[in-house]
Amino acid sequence: MKLFRQIVLALALASLICILTYTAVSQYVVQKAEENLRSIMLSHRGFHAYIQRVMHPTYYKARDKGMIDQNFYAPEILSSSYITRVMHDFFNEARVKEGLPPVYYKLASNNPRNPVSRADEQEEALIRLFNSNRSLKEYSKVVTVNGHRQLIYAKPFLETNQPCLRCHGKREDAPSGLQALYQGEGGFNEKAGVIRAIESIRIPIDDDLLAALVAASFSLSAVIILALLYLFNQNLRQKVREGTEALQGEIEERKAIQEALATSEENYRQFTALTSDYVHRCSRKLGAPYRIEWIGGALGSISGYDIEEMYQLGCWMPLVHPADRESTAAELESLRPGETRELTFRIIAKDQSVRWISDTCRCELGSCQDELIVYGAASDVTERVLAEEMLQLTRVTVNAVSDAIFWAAPDGRVVDVNEAACLKLGYTREELLGMTIPEIDPGESLEELQQQFQELRQVGTVCFESTHRAKDGRLIPVEVSVNYVRHGDVERNCGIARDISERKAMEEALRQSEESFRSIVESSPLAMHFYQLAASGELVFNGGNPSADRMFRISHGDLIGKTLEEAFPLLAASDFSELCRKVAKGELGQQSFERSFDDNLIRGTYSVQMYRSSPAMLVVDFMDITERKRGEEERLNLEKQLLHAQKLESLGVLAGGIAHDFNNLLTSIMGHTDLALLRLNRESPVRENLHQVELAATRAADLAKQMLAYSGRGKFLVEPIDLNRLVEEMTKMLEISISKRCVLRFNLAARIPMIDADATQLRQIIMNLVINASEAIGEKSGVIAVSTGCMQCDRRYLNSFWLNEQIPEGLYIWFEIADTGCGMDKETVAKIFDPFFTTKFTGRGLGMAAVLGIVRGHKGAIKVYSEVGQGTSFKVLLPAGERVKEFLEAYGDNEDGWKGKGTVLLVDDEETVIGIGSEMLKELGFEVLTALDGREGLELFKQQKERIVAVLLDLTMPHLDGEQTFRELRLLDPEVKVIMSSGYNEQEVTQRFAGKGLAGFIQKPYKLSTLKGVISGLFQN
Repeated sequence: MKLFRQIVLALALASLICILTYTAVSQYVVQKAEENLRSIMLSHRGFHAYIQRVMHPTYYKARDKGMIDQNFYAPEILSSSYITRVMHDFFNEARVKEGLPPVYYKLASNNPRNPVSRADEQEEALIRLFNSNRSLKEYSKVVTVNGHRQLIYAKPFLETNQPCLRCHGKREDAPSGLQALYQGEGGFNEKAGVIRAIESIRIPIDDDLLAALVAASFSLSAVIILALLYLFNQNLRQKVREGTEALQGEIEERKAIQEALATSEENYRQFTALTSDYVHRCSRKLGAPYRIEWIGGALGSISGYDIEEMYQLGCWMPLVHPADRESTAAELESLRPGETRELTFRIIAKDQSVRWISDTCRCELGSCQDELIVYGAASDVTERVLAEEMLQLTRVTVNAVSDAIFWAAPDGRVVDVNEAACLKLGYTREELLGMTIPEIDPGESLEELQQQFQELRQVGTVCFESTHRAKDGRLIPVEVSVNYVRHGDVERNCGIARDISERKAMEEALRQSEESFRSIVESSPLAMHFYQLAASGELVFNGGNPSADRMFRISHGDLIGKTLEEAFPLLAASDFSELCRKVAKGELGQQSFERSFDDNLIRGTYSVQMYRSSPAMLVVDFMDITERKRGEEERLNLEKQLLHAQKLESLGVLAGGIAHDFNNLLTSIMGHTDLALLRLNRESPVRENLHQVELAATRAADLAKQMLAYSGRGKFLVEPIDLNRLVEEMTKMLEISISKRCVLRFNLAARIPMIDADATQLRQIIMNLVINASEAIGEKSGVIAVSTGCMQCDRRYLNSFWLNEQIPEGLYIWFEIADTGCGMDKETVAKIFDPFFTTKFTGRGLGMAAVLGIVRGHKGAIKVYSEVGQGTSFKVLLPAGERVKEFLEAYGDNEDGWKGKGTVLLVDDEETVIGIGSEMLKELGFEVLTALDGREGLELFKQQKERIVAVLLDLTMPHLDGEQTFRELRLLDPEVKVIMSSGYNEQEVTQRFAGKGLAGFIQKPYKLSTLKGVISGLFQN
């Protein structure tokens, strides 16, 4: 019964599979056939489209033009259905030739012109279906026609519209040719909006469906066969089961044995995989080496050789390290039956690594009398051997360390020491192991030690300095590094004590040396900078000594940590920075040189020395030699001027003597010439020669006057002169005298005191200098600037002038002639005042000599500044004399007799204001310090701050303007009294400085009375 059910179930399953297979294949066949039919129909529709869209319009156009008879009609070229039907017939002929079944195709209609196109029953039904359901676009179905299954596929083709009615409407409206061709009513009397024709196409699918049936049948056969095989197998298994039941009792015992054996083998395999050991069995006969009979375990992981490779080797002795091979072979050969021995040797693994093996071998007698068998259990002890070697090396290393090392328990007991600890303290190792840490370190107690051990557990390492007591009582200063060590449950305190006796002595010596060095550095008159060379190559400023603070007037502590470029930009901008780096790196030795600087921090001339105090440490010494260099320059200038003055004096004496004698001779010549002219007849031809002699004598007299002027012995007509008016009166004459390409510019001071001088001589100086300036400009365009002013001159300033050895300090009126001409070199400037020296092609060389003599005669001085290609300026100083008081009285009076006291700092970039302002302040009873810009004013204020009672400060200046200077002055002394002077009105300036502590304001230009009122009010307040 069970077998019957199984057969029924198998047949049902096979039938289901067959049905599913047939259904799937049939659907696939129909789908592919439908795709083919759709492709054919689309091709036919292309024919229809071409005929209707291309051929028909062409035909109607030709007919309308009269090219074709109006009644002409031929279906072979005008009927798309006819043409398509004929082409489909050709298509079927080609299919038949290729062995393919023909395809049924019809443009079916209920009212065709050609009976061939009349719809059959199925096609009539489809026409009705498409007309009733206009949303239906296609139809396909498998039908049986004449006993054969075919796939029919249809689509609506024509929906009659108005153009269609031209041929398919009423018969009488159709072309006569069409009427004559078709006598019946077929194709006529159609209505618009009706689908009158469909495309119907069919293809036989019997063969394809037969193939599907065959596939389904094959599937059914395969399933039936498999089912039968399954049933046969089941029956066979049943018989086998029944046959084996008889042997079950016998097999049970064998099975139990096999299971036990399998369990044993599995255990062996698992334990072998877990262990790093291997076992082996070797045998040999007398006189022969041992050969491997059996091997198992982890030999492969140890040596890299598998068991088969070992069997091929036959003996594992080739694996033994050459250095151990002879001794290992001897050990094996010496084994006797019943003897067990442990061998330790090295093997060379397959990857050429060296492994240490510990092999416990036992020797037994074999089955033959002369056969020996060795059973061995070997382990890889490489790590143990290496660990032992490393442990031994560690012990040797620890004992070789020169520092004492102690291992202590948490209770303070010493549990181990190295040899250095014994040597340092003088105890034996046994003595130290019986001691506690407080017995070695008298500064420690057991309670403190246990508390420190608790802290050591948390931080891990502690470093400190302490003192150890040696066996002989000596106290040894030590540096101790204590480390917490834990291994399992064992805790230790590992302390490393370094004897720092020598270091302490060196530190004390170093401290004393540093104190001495610091004392030397701090008391040194040299300004010292200290730099450190960073790893990046930058020089970092580490500080300076007090002399550096005083010399540069800054606090060097504010610059510590900055790079050389950040702290001293002026030094970094030159080759100074690179030179410092090379010395710091040791590329250069000690360097000594002189250098001039001009910066807010460092200004002046210095003797510089730089050297390394230690690796990566640089010291730079500065000695301010500004005054010394200035003194040397002044001395050299004075010597040059003295020599030049002596030369000029000698030349002046010579020129004066020559001129005096020359004048005497000229007087005789001119007198005799006049007498000869009086006594000669007017008609005498000699008179013309005498006139030429008289003219030459007159010119010679002018030359003698110039020589006398150079000697300073010329005749001067001294009178009070307003220099500005003198220059203005000469304007026309100067403009006529110079080149047309030159432009005269006048920069005359607003008000200056009058001077006592010879107007004619001054005109000669100005004229000579202006004409020389014009000639220096030459053919190119240029500017000649004529400037006047007054200024207060000290000895240092006067030393830069010619003829300054006899003139005193004080107020001087000056005029300056500057040009933009070719300029002169230093050699030319040095000779410019020499008599008869000239740079002109034609010239006597007495013009500048005469200028120098006139200046000397007026007790003045002259200064020349020239650069080749830039131009030349001549500045002439003339003493103001007693005319200053008259000038000051013109600016204001001091009738109430108020007098100030103390020193006033006058800061202005105009020399004229400096000169007149100084005289006004002196008139009011003050001593005066002057500066030409804010930066110089700040330097003076820092040096003379205790003396200065007020500052008269110009608002607009170069470098540091008045506002910036005022701010710096307030930083230096918050109580400083500053009076601001400016051409701006008072309201604008006071608003600008409101709330900033400005003491007063005076508007330029100001008189003495105005200045007195501002200053006196300041001090009275």
